[in-house]
Amino acid sequence: SIQEGKPVYPMFNSETHIATEEIPIAAGIPLYVGIDFGLTPAAVFGQKVRGRWLIQSEIVAIDMGIVRFAEMLRQEIATRFNGLDVHIFGDPAGDFRAQTDESTPFQILRGAGLKAVPTHSNSVDLRLESVSSNLNKMVDGKPAFLVDRRCPTLIKGFEGGYNYKRLQISGERFDDKPEKNMYSHIHDALQYLMLGAGEGRQLISGQKPLKAFNAKKEYDVFTRKPRQPKRNGLWARM
Repeated sequence: SIQEGKPVYPMFNSETHIATEEIPIAAGIPLYVGIDFGLTPAAVFGQKVRGRWLIQSEIVAIDMGIVRFAEMLRQEIATRFNGLDVHIFGDPAGDFRAQTDESTPFQILRGAGLKAVPTHSNSVDLRLESVSSNLNKMVDGKPAFLVDRRCPTLIKGFEGGYNYKRLQISGERFDDKPEKNMYSHIHDALQYLMLGAGEGRQLISGQKPLKAFNAKKEYDVFTRKPRQPKRNGLWARM
């Protein structure tokens, strides 16, 4: 079952943290992208609007090389997030050359026109805290972290798929690091997004994370839908 291990984020609540309707893309606000490399590459896309993290979409690939994945990433940004200031962060280990290639994943992404940089740290504790601290927080009475239903793998991970494996000994004992499974890649990507955007910064130095931008309008681009007239309270419902 999905709940065999101990959930990494027990504070995640489906009713609180999953958006009831599609999260709009806020014009004029930076887009943050987190990437996990490897044979199962994954990417998460989100914006920080009015102090709240809105996670809008995910890409999960299986048995795909970094060159093809970079092209998929470039297309997603060009079609869904066109015109936004994009900040891409990934696993610091991705800056080392692959054994079969002279290029690093970051160099390949840059070659595809994607300015990706490694996060400042790869500490598991710091990465997990950058997410959990926002799951535990409210901003103006609303959750500081909201995820769109377009992110099914990320959500299933939050609901217990991303977990600490039970150790094969008597009693309730679990591994001290999250299990590597089909949900761990997308969650690693989310952690790189949060850490890259500055969410881990205050945990080490007391510095504040990057400032939140305010949406200029009560509506913005609705993906794959025609532009709609102003809908009062759209952000309030999120």
